[in-house]
Amino acid sequence: MALIELYVPSSGVLFQRFADGAVVYSPGDESYFGLNGTGAEIWNLLPKEGSTFDDLLQKSMEKYPDAPESDLRTDLGDLLEELVKHGLLRRTTAEAAA
Repeated sequence: MALIELYVPSSGVLFQRFADGAVVYSPGDESYFGLNGTGAEIWNLLPKEGSTFDDLLQKSMEKYPDAPESDLRTDLGDLLEELVKHGLLRRTTAEAAA
């Protein structure tokens, strides 16, 4: 049985898009995080049931084909870690689909 790591939006988190970015807000602990336009697009790629880092990276590479993969990998990792640190995303493990 293989386990995979998923990034899942925390329960009750709200997302509000603005012209130049977005805010992700958790009413439970009143934490929020401002996203620039790219960060907002990445959040939109994240399904409610969660996603693996590699799936998000692949979707990001499709959305931004001119960006170097190494830059996307670094920036995506940094963004996800900040969202986890602020309690807006959870990192969890699940069984990989057979």
